[in-house]
Amino acid sequence: MTKVVNTIRAIILFILLFFILIFCFQNRQEVSIQFLKMKIESMPLFIALFATLSTGLLIGFLGGMITGSKAKRAALRKEETRALREEKNDI
Repeated sequence: MTKVVNTIRAIILFILLFFILIFCFQNRQEVSIQFLKMKIESMPLFIALFATLSTGLLIGFLGGMITGSKAKRAALRKEETRALREEKNDI
């Protein structure tokens, strides 16, 4: 079963990489980018788009880590409170 799943994953990955390559070859035109006082004179469009995508994924990942850790702390506090109440009731 796992061999079939791994084969399907490999095929999907191959297809995804194929489409990424097509995207790169079709978006090779040069663009200039300016942000605040930084300016990049010439860069292929696909690199600019991948950099933007990577930055967004990184921000989303970090935001998820922060939100997840807050939820985890809240759950731990709730569990500790419940344990203390049970301990108090046992006395």
